[in-house]
Amino acid sequence: MIHSRRSRPIAPTSVLWIPPLVGGFLLLVPSCGGAPAHGELPKGAKREEPRSVRVVRPQTDSTDDSFPSSLYVEHDVQVTARRPGVVEAVFVDRGDHVRKGQALARVEAEAAERQLDLAVADERLARAEYERLAVLSRQQVVSPQDLDRAETVLKRATSRTAIARNDLDRCTVAAPFDGVVAERWAVVGRRVTDDTDSPPLFRVVASEPLRARVDVPEERLSGIARGGQAQIEPPGGGNARAARVVFLSPAIDAASGTASVIVETPEVDALRPGASVRVRFQPMGHGARSTPLRLPEEALSAPSGRGEDATVLVVEDGHAKPRTVRILGREAGTVRVRGDLSPADLVIVTAGVPLASGAPVSVAEAPR
Repeated sequence: MIHSRRSRPIAPTSVLWIPPLVGGFLLLVPSCGGAPAHGELPKGAKREEPRSVRVVRPQTDSTDDSFPSSLYVEHDVQVTARRPGVVEAVFVDRGDHVRKGQALARVEAEAAERQLDLAVADERLARAEYERLAVLSRQQVVSPQDLDRAETVLKRATSRTAIARNDLDRCTVAAPFDGVVAERWAVVGRRVTDDTDSPPLFRVVASEPLRARVDVPEERLSGIARGGQAQIEPPGGGNARAARVVFLSPAIDAASGTASVIVETPEVDALRPGASVRVRFQPMGHGARSTPLRLPEEALSAPSGRGEDATVLVVEDGHAKPRTVRILGREAGTVRVRGDLSPADLVIVTAGVPLASGAPVSVAEAPR
């Protein structure tokens, strides 16, 4: 080979490989670990911005939950004489405790006793005659008709004896139930009659159970039910007594817009019938033990009627969280509620647009 003087051997060169184009673009192989790290949004995704909301704090309702009433007992009666006559004896006085059937007084009983003696004698004679004829009838000495006639006479005599004994019992004025003699008008020598115009002789009042009746406005009946719990607060701030709802009127009085509720307590210590008290109810159901609160009407997520459950949204950890409340009533643009709320909660009043549960929020201004 003939080499030029100026020519030099050419060193071997490296070959550069260019990958082919795919669809006009370079095919790039992603590196290992190319997925988004934990907590990072995927490429192209936008983080949801918190919505600015206006909030309020629930206000403790100033309405007194108690109702004025007075104590009474179911058994409180005026006892009168059951037959006419003159009062012969009085056995009890005011303040005495009596048992059911105990004699309180006696109206002249001498005539009734004599009538009973005659009736008993006639019955004894009729029985003896019947027994004599029964023996003779078995011996076929007398006819069956004679025995039947004697049996009828005996039955009539027995009935007259029962009537006479009842008349004698009516001479005694007895206590109709266990209780206390609250008043006594009976005096020895006083003449009484058995008609409706006859004046009473005693007033007997049962010691227990004590009851109180209140008229509850319709909007405050929510959560009150028969068998529910209540409290009776005596005057002067004494210890409240536990009570139970024994009656709830099935109808609302159209004129007053109230329903009658009766509560009963077995705790009669230091309480007397006629005493002025206040009755406080412990509503049953959701939020029964919570304090009534007031919120603006616009805090409700949807319109709800009195006595119904409603949902409100509160700010919790930067998100809107739902809470359930019971509607107790409305007044001047506010709603009275009871439920899973406290005066420290931040209740969302309006967000401009509907909010979903769990949506991120930010407080626009200091709560009112």
